[in-house]
Amino acid sequence: MGKLGMLKSAWLAALLMTTAAAVGAQGAAGSLRSGYRAVSLPVPPHQMAYIAVGDRVDVLVTFEALLPKGTKEMVTATILQNVVVLKTEPAAGAVLLELNPNEAQYAALSVGPNKSLWLVARAPGDMSMKPMEMASFRKLFR
Repeated sequence: MGKLGMLKSAWLAALLMTTAAAVGAQGAAGSLRSGYRAVSLPVPPHQMAYIAVGDRVDVLVTFEALLPKGTKEMVTATILQNVVVLKTEPAAGAVLLELNPNEAQYAALSVGPNKSLWLVARAPGDMSMKPMEMASFRKLFR
């Protein structure tokens, strides 16, 4: 197995352990709405400081994008909006989110090497959905 394969295996093992720790012995199935999934994401403790069970958050991912002319640029994209927090596990570095199956795929895609995941807390009662374009320093300083 090459270096990339070992990294992917280690990442998958860490994600599975994080999921198991976040769900815990009781499980999350009882608190899920029909048709939704409980998805655990690794999150640094400083991002969980102001996030509690029942809060709504947006999920952002920062990554290096390949631009049309072959140049690379760091960008941040809001990939999920108005997501319910089912559980936080600061000791495990994980948060459990309620997602539909399509959202769960995007959440899984957002975790991995060379990507940073960000949870952004919403104001109480803010359930609005807005089209978002990717943010980049190039756009900021045009």
